[in-house]
Amino acid sequence: MNAIVFECIEFGKRVGIIAFGTGSLSRNGYAVALNVDVAWELVRVAMKDHTTQVSAFVKLALRSLRKIKPEIDAIMSYADSGQNHRGGIYKAGGWIYLGESNATSMMIHGVKVHVRSVGARYGYAAIAKIRANVDPNAQLIQDAIKYRFAMPMCASARRRIKKCEFYKKLYGKAIS
Repeated sequence: MNAIVFECIEFGKRVGIIAFGTGSLSRNGYAVALNVDVAWELVRVAMKDHTTQVSAFVKLALRSLRKIKPEIDAIMSYADSGQNHRGGIYKAGGWIYLGESNATSMMIHGVKVHVRSVGARYGYAAIAKIRANVDPNAQLIQDAIKYRFAMPMCASARRRIKKCEFYKKLYGKAIS
């Protein structure tokens, strides 16, 4: 995974980090899903005591990322309901809401692993194959709902995202 990490500095002290990366989808699957050429994921927002709104830090990080990686058309991110996140920083930042994601994980050798990571690691993610070849006691686990958001990095990406399947499924039609 390619990644870029930004420090969040407040009153001269580091109060957190914001990390962007190619995520766990291979072959830039976000770009395909969002109908854009190049997409990355906001993979981590980790903050400790701070007074500045997190959405302001994210906005600054996005602006810096645009300068460093101008080829990125869009950023994808998720708010994890299992962590009591509802997407407040994305809503405050003007991200496009693209519905819910019902993710699945597997328990393999007693370790919880996301299905995408299972596929990347073993070349397949079918539970029957995992049980036959990796761990006979592997279990499927339904994860908490994640709320999906996208941030277009340019006007043309915004138009293309509004034509993607996520958007059409959620809002009933593509918007030009």
